[in-house]
Amino acid sequence: MNDRTVLWVVGILLFASSALSQFTWQQSWRATQQEVTQAERFLAEPLIPSATALRAVSLGEANRLAMSDLIWLQLIQYFGQGNPYGRWPSLGKLLDTSTQLDPKSRYPYQFGLIVLPFMEQVAEAEILAERANRELPDDALLQFYIGSLYQLNVKDYQKAAYHYGRSADLGGPGASRSLQGVSLAQLSGSLDERRAAIAFWQTVYEEAQNELEKERAENWLGHLILVLRIEEEAERFKVANGRYPNGLAELQAAGRVPEGLTSPINRQLILSPETGRVDFSQFAS
Repeated sequence: MNDRTVLWVVGILLFASSALSQFTWQQSWRATQQEVTQAERFLAEPLIPSATALRAVSLGEANRLAMSDLIWLQLIQYFGQGNPYGRWPSLGKLLDTSTQLDPKSRYPYQFGLIVLPFMEQVAEAEILAERANRELPDDALLQFYIGSLYQLNVKDYQKAAYHYGRSADLGGPGASRSLQGVSLAQLSGSLDERRAAIAFWQTVYEEAQNELEKERAENWLGHLILVLRIEEEAERFKVANGRYPNGLAELQAAGRVPEGLTSPINRQLILSPETGRVDFSQFAS
């Protein structure tokens, strides 16, 4: 190896060493900056006195309601300042305190029921929903939002159906009645629940006010009749074989249901070998 080659090798090694050191320093600096930013964010979280303490010093209803308004303004400022991490950890506590001080104010409930689930604060949203239902049971829009919380985030379809039904009875959003039906359809605890959902969609179909509503109800009705048929055959299969079929394919191979079944609402039909119930939460590809 001549002197020039040696110099090139040494130069390359020095450059690589320098680049590695620079990269390591940058990574370390970024990690430090992130820790500092997170610490600053934690320190910037608002201090929220308990509702009990605020009631004790409010000296009357007017002052208590005024404190609720101040907490609400603090929440708006807190939420409006932005958050690079996409989460507002104090949001649930602020809403809880505000609605404890003024349980009849509907706007904090509306805001919280819409926003908290997206902030990964579903438990806080449930607390808010229970208070809203207790304090403002006849608010059609709040009943709709509570139903949405239980359907989309909590996955409690029984409660979702109840609150959607309440919203519809109170003259809430037009989708309330249909969403009540969707929630009922997602119940899978017993075949009687399936039959109840079929009866519901039969009523919606018969009372539809326009062709779009009628078509939607007809599709859900056909879908649920198909689901019920599969589940009834799965029960008969269990009586004959001591177990549920391993899936829809085994039920079809036994000649209990025809092949090529498709859902009118374009859902996958997945038969559980443990429960004999059909899951249709996923859209067909």
